[in-house]
Amino acid sequence: MSITACYLEPNEVCSDSIRGTVNVVSNTCPRYVGDTEFTVSPTLTTGARAFTLQVRDSDPGDLGELEYQLIGDAFSLRDFSINNQGEVRTRSSFASSNVAVYNMQVIVSDQSAFRPCFISLNVRVVINRNTNAPRFTNTSVTIDLLETYSVLNEILTLRVCSRSH
Repeated sequence: MSITACYLEPNEVCSDSIRGTVNVVSNTCPRYVGDTEFTVSPTLTTGARAFTLQVRDSDPGDLGELEYQLIGDAFSLRDFSINNQGEVRTRSSFASSNVAVYNMQVIVSDQSAFRPCFISLNVRVVINRNTNAPRFTNTSVTIDLLETYSVLNEILTLRVCSRSH
């Protein structure tokens, strides 16, 4: 590309010019490649990584850098934060909170000054408060049946109870 700019007097030849290159840069929007529902342990400590959002942007250099913004209710903003690597970290301990499910929105945008592009993710976080889940103590059961036993009769009943109830 060549640009010539000068003020011409009558019969004057313009000899000043500037040569430059125009690079065409495509701007693709970030794309999400992971889950949007996460189950986390209530025993996570403050500052621990709860999960990481998998967002990719194929733009070159700075145009491919992503910025994350967490939007949610007062509980979500109190208990979680997000950094620019997509890591969602805890801001407080879940032990003192009764919140079992967090619904939040994460806005991910690229750094393009020409045409900014963003995606919005609805993220659901479930706190697994069932730390005393029922467990089988025996791993196998053997039952001997007579060949004349009716298949309509009950053969085996399993009862599983939680110790917390």
